[in-house]
Amino acid sequence: DDAPGLTRRAADDDEEGEAAGRASSIQLAALLGGGAGWASGKGDLNADTPVAGSFAAAKLGHLALSGGYWLTNELMLGLEGRFQKVTGTTDIHADNRTYEPATYATAVFATGTWSPSGGRLRPYLSAAVGAGKIRHVVTLSSLKDCGPNRNEVCVDTVGAGPFLAGVGGGLTFDLGDRLALVDALNTQIGAPTFTFNIDLNAGVAFRL
Repeated sequence: DDAPGLTRRAADDDEEGEAAGRASSIQLAALLGGGAGWASGKGDLNADTPVAGSFAAAKLGHLALSGGYWLTNELMLGLEGRFQKVTGTTDIHADNRTYEPATYATAVFATGTWSPSGGRLRPYLSAAVGAGKIRHVVTLSSLKDCGPNRNEVCVDTVGAGPFLAGVGGGLTFDLGDRLALVDALNTQIGAPTFTFNIDLNAGVAFRL
């Protein structure tokens, strides 16, 4: 009759040991994702053309790389970089020159993350503040002289920021003691060039 009780106590001790092991540990993560949000302001390349506020994609996508330190079993402070690749825009050909639109955007955030310490599948909540750019691809319907033959509707980017802040959340699922799958939803607000952007990300996290 004592064996099941001992087994349960051993399992409880193992779980407590795992939870305690997360404190004072370093976590690295890499996630891929895409986003969309409210774009307004002026074109990055067509700088004299205002963009009416509208929802637009932050395409092609982005890579989010982060590193953090678990201060406790439930609280982590860290840094995250958002590295965006931009596609789908058009060049401007004028005065025997080619003007190319932006092809990337970068932002860096300081982050705080809360997550419960027990279980293999855990939710988490996060907050971030940082600086950089988030770009959305917009079609400028009034401009139809882009492309090598100057007969294409112009597609430009609008860069929001440089001040950025947001909140997010997601789920982590432990594959082992150190490796976990991560699904995330992050939001960002930009100023003085405004945006409200939403990112969906997926990737892996590794605890040292």
